[in-house]
Amino acid sequence: MAINGRNYGTSGPNNIHYEEEHNSSSVSSHTLNLGKVFGVMFIWLLVTAGIAFLGGYLFARWLGSASDPNPVAARGIMAILVVSGITLLVLTFVIQLWALRRDKGMLVLSSLYILCMGVLMSTFTLFIDWQILGVALGLTSAIFGVLALIGFLARNVRPIAMVGFMLLFGSLIVSLGTWLFSLFLPVNVTFLWILDFVIFGAMLLLVIVDMHQINKICKNGEMSRNLTLYCALTLYTDFVYIFIKIVYYLAIAYGKSR
Repeated sequence: MAINGRNYGTSGPNNIHYEEEHNSSSVSSHTLNLGKVFGVMFIWLLVTAGIAFLGGYLFARWLGSASDPNPVAARGIMAILVVSGITLLVLTFVIQLWALRRDKGMLVLSSLYILCMGVLMSTFTLFIDWQILGVALGLTSAIFGVLALIGFLARNVRPIAMVGFMLLFGSLIVSLGTWLFSLFLPVNVTFLWILDFVIFGAMLLLVIVDMHQINKICKNGEMSRNLTLYCALTLYTDFVYIFIKIVYYLAIAYGKSR
């Protein structure tokens, strides 16, 4: 019923107009949140690439000749990589706890995480052909885009999550058993390759789950800075993992073809 031009019922024109505005606002907020998450991830990837190329250049200058590398430089680079790897591992657990319990500090932690990742990735620019890195980057972008789209459009990823976790957990158990078995008897190389591909496939499925969850978070309205950084770091880690695995596969394939 309309009173003074206003509808106080549940189905009048004013209520419909309000719902349209609300839905439009929700869509805008959702798009903005996704834009922030992917924007931060993209910036971090650029920073990582810059650190990796700069680190590879500095390491190469420090090592000197490839035929006669500086032993002191080699030990120093190894120490830097070990420290970066350990720091990255510690930050992985710290960030998981910090993002859910603190309102500030994620920017510092994530910046350290990106720095350590860039230092570790500098070994790629130091030892691996740039053509391989370029092809790997293109393949990673395509694969990640497809996985993100599936996660974005999927209504229910519970079956995907269950399969992914089961494959990952089972593969890790088998990997542990294989490692123990290899201490006494040689292990078939083909079996190791199959195991590695299964783990990689499980991780790809979990990327779909990550994207689906982040998409749901972005629909819930305005996101805090910590939550935005945490979501961006999750996708960033997924992207880097896929990139590292593809570089590994391409490097082996390229080495065999030469």
